Amino acid sequence: MPYPKIYVFMMLMSTNVRKSMVPDYPLEDALSSLRNSGLILFPTDTIWSIGTDAKDPVAILRLLRLYHLVESPQPVEILVDSLEMLKQYVPGLHPKLETLLLYHVQPLAIQVTNMDRLPVQLRDADVPVAFRLVQDNYCRQLIQAFGGPIASMFATFDGTRLPAHFGNINSDVVTSADLVVGLDVPAQKSGQPSVMIRLSPDDELEFLRE
Repeated sequence: MPYPKIYVFMMLMSTNVRKSMVPDYPLEDALSSLRNSGLILFPTDTIWSIGTDAKDPVAILRLLRLYHLVESPQPVEILVDSLEMLKQYVPGLHPKLETLLLYHVQPLAIQVTNMDRLPVQLRDADVPVAFRLVQDNYCRQLIQAFGGPIASMFATFDGTRLPAHFGNINSDVVTSADLVVGLDVPAQKSGQPSVMIRLSPDDELEFLRE
């Protein structure tokens, strides 16, 4: 039985209203930088980070070199906009991880060892690598428009001050980026790093950072 026309109209109006509530952020400068091996300083759903093209070997080297003198290297988080994009880079994603990603309330990163679909420079780096499904509109729009994942590291070189706001970022971090973006993005950050987990050899969840 077909729906009445007025019902269909109301459904379409409701969908359009929901879409209009999500702002369209200016992304052109960020996209141009990412497409040219650039490093962007940008807000995420956790804290401010420095990001670059996760598929670009030159960009990955530039990102890692920023942190090569840090005593305790921080993990590289590969930001994706959807479960589908994640599965492109983590084939055979375990159902436990998939379920947790779908239902975990806090931002969640999963540490992986199979990185065959990432640049060798990242696979050979002596740093943990984790994938994170972003939860905020700005990062999601940026990744969707870019068409691929963004490799990110916290916007701090000493690891003691995690910047929830741009004003918390040290000047040496700001000047190390090619471009600062997202200054007009409303605060959506938790101010805390993501929860990080991995799957043990016997398929048990291990929480590395809570």
